[in-house]
Amino acid sequence: MRGFIQRVLLAGAVASAFAAPARAEDAAGVQSKVDAAMKSVKSFVVTTLYPAQAYSSTFVYVAPDRTRTAVAIAANTTDVVTVDGTSYSSKNGAPYEKAPLTPEQIARVRAAGSVKVTVLHPDVVVDGVTYGTFDTTVPLGAEVTLTCNYDKKSFRLARCSNADVTQTYKSYDDPKNTIDAPTNFVDAPKDVK
Repeated sequence: MRGFIQRVLLAGAVASAFAAPARAEDAAGVQSKVDAAMKSVKSFVVTTLYPAQAYSSTFVYVAPDRTRTAVAIAANTTDVVTVDGTSYSSKNGAPYEKAPLTPEQIARVRAAGSVKVTVLHPDVVVDGVTYGTFDTTVPLGAEVTLTCNYDKKSFRLARCSNADVTQTYKSYDDPKNTIDAPTNFVDAPKDVK
């Protein structure tokens, strides 16, 4: 009997030596889950505040190809609407200029909500909700590093921020998120070569 117990203990020790330790999520896994979650939404809104630069913006996305970005920098405003491969832009309340989107611009519209996961951090709990946390970089004049929180159940983004910039994601799949092409527009001037 003693030999049998030793063999069982030895077999258990050998098996545990080869068992992989429990593995936390890696950046690539979180990246794919966040990307899938953001691609599956019907719509969302992102507000960005950058007080040191007197910058604020509201970005609305409605799947599959409608966006609206309203930006205020100091006393200047810009409103850009994209619908079905066409851009409409207005500065400081002027009539919108209509222009076709380039393939690169169309790709950016389709990638709306995509955020690059660079470094993972421990989860945080805010108001009873557990959020995963990671760092990302975004181009705001220069590259800026933000720490993002995402809902651990839905993998949807909630907030990305640092000491200077705050981006808040909200109004997911809200039927009030609608974007229509402006009716007061002129064709953008063609480049003269």
